Parts: sequence; C-alpha cells; structure tokens
Amino acid sequence: MLQDAIPDTEKKIISILRVLGESSEPMGSIAIARELEHHGVYLSERAVRYHLKTTDERGFTVPMGREGRTITAEGLEEQRLALAPGQLSFMRHKLELLAFLTTFDPEKRTGRVPINTSLFDKERFSEALAFMKDTFRAGFCASQLVATAQEGEKLGDVVIPKCCSSAASPLSPSSVECWKSGERDPDAS
Repeated sequence: MLQDAIPDTEKKIISILRVLGESSEPMGSIAIARELEHHGVYLSERAVRYHLKTTDERGFTVPMGREGRTITAEGLEEQRLALAPGQLSFMRHKLELLAFLTTFDPEKRTGRVPINTSLFDKERFSEALAFMKDTFRAGFCASQLVATAQEGEKLGDVVIPKCCSSAASPLSPSSVECWKSGERDPDAS
C-alpha cells in the first residue's frame, strides 16, 4: 500500500497536522497527544513537542504562545497531499470490489456492471453528449455506450432525482436508450 511507503516520522507529523486541521482553536502538545490517541496514534507530550518544532520549521504550523499552535495553509496542503495516496488506494480497492461483483453478460445484455453516473438537465443532453464524445475519443472510458433515464426512473442502483432530468453512464442493463458514440445503437434493446 502507498501509505506504508511514508516514513514513520512523517506519519506522525501528518497525524499531528490532521488533529490541528480539525481544530478551530490553537492546540498545545497535551491536547494534541490526547486527540492523537482517539486516532490510534500514541505519542508522549514531549514527542508531540519535538514534532511540532519540525512542523514550525517547515511552515506547517504557527506557535500562538501559551495557547498552542495552529495549522497554516501550507500545513493544510501538506496534509491533503499526504493523504492523497490513501484516497487513491481506497478508490482502487473500491473499483476492484465493483469489478468482482460484475455479472454482466454481453450477449444477453443483462446483469450488473459498475457505472459512473452523471446527472444533468434534459435540455443540456446534447451538450453533455458532445463532452462525452470527446472523452470517448480520448480513450478515457472503458466503453462508448451511454444509458439515459428520466427523472423518477432507475439507472443501475440510482433513482434519477426530480432536480435532474437525465443521467448518463457507461453501459447499464437498465438503460432506457443506449447510444454508441452519440448515435443510436441498433443492437440496443
């Protein structure tokens, strides 16, 4: 996993930044150490002070006297960047699970398949389809098929809300209409 590649010291610093980022008030080492325990990170107050010195030097935190420290914009950005690999790993695992749950039979055009659903107003369908065509041509999609549904209808597991008149996604067995590269697919049922 990508998170495992982060050195232990950096993990501690990111944990401290996370705690400071969640607080609207300055925090001292005692309060940070207690809050870290809620996140499963056990550091002494002295260890927290040591790491806070590093975060101060890097510009991630600012001392506020006896009140403690606050996180800076640079600290928030560092926290966001450090957590990104974990978010990517989560998405990868989710996609693997969805792929495992796929039961789609292309010959019968039935079964379950993971879909990416986009909601937009019916009046903007042509505009949305033009953007989809560009995305298809660029090779960013596994399929060039699009399914549409009106408000109140179901597309996969998603019921189209009243605020949106249409939805589009890669191939879905519950589709109302199937399109390939913007033209009606003659094989669609």
